[in-house]
Amino acid sequence: EEEWDTLILLDSYRADTFEQMSRFEGEYRRVTSQGSWSLEFIVRNFGSAESLDDVVVITANPYYLRAPRRTNYAAFHAVEFVTGDHDAVTRAAIEAHQRYPHKRVIVHYMGPHTPHIGATREAVARRVGAGDWNMFDLCEAGIITVEKLRRSYEESVEAVESAVKPLLDFIGGRVVISADHGENLGERSGRHQLFGHDNETPECRIVPWLTIDQGPRRTITAEGNSDTAPIDEAAMNARLEALGYR
Repeated sequence: EEEWDTLILLDSYRADTFEQMSRFEGEYRRVTSQGSWSLEFIVRNFGSAESLDDVVVITANPYYLRAPRRTNYAAFHAVEFVTGDHDAVTRAAIEAHQRYPHKRVIVHYMGPHTPHIGATREAVARRVGAGDWNMFDLCEAGIITVEKLRRSYEESVEAVESAVKPLLDFIGGRVVISADHGENLGERSGRHQLFGHDNETPECRIVPWLTIDQGPRRTITAEGNSDTAPIDEAAMNARLEALGYR
């Protein structure tokens, strides 16, 4: 129902951090996400849409591929799953804008979601070694402090924003920067300390909504046949495992 030509989703980017750190400028407001984790966000936003053939999705988030039976996934004009880093998503998004000049484009980056990117996480990795862990696990176990967790998260914010900038420099029209959900970074709820997402908390539900108008709006049509490639199950499952899901 919102007006946009390109929707850039930064996975797990909470609104208060955006307000403190973001280098992007535009018309800003907070919004309440329909999901506290990615699959819930996708299903609730797209699951009942009558037609999405005017939308192309470029995503590093594999849940767009896991959710076809619970959404109108097939109604998207195209879905491209990107297995590389943030820069690979940017390259794919630029190519999509060139290939589909008359479609709306959703670009879903997997940052600042774990695994974090930056000097803090690298230092922690040297200390604890390889293994099946993320920064939330270590903080919950008392191995790292909440302050170090938050610093790692903020460095991941900087990394993904740096990757988004070349995309913003390239595209025009109405661009919105938002998030599918936020993140808990050690906030306390009664006796419990909360980490990660899939929590019904303001930190998970309240996300940024920044509108940037960059010249004339694009002419959007729903014409053309679906262009979605077959799902690569192995790549999808490997990506989910790397993100900490099973």
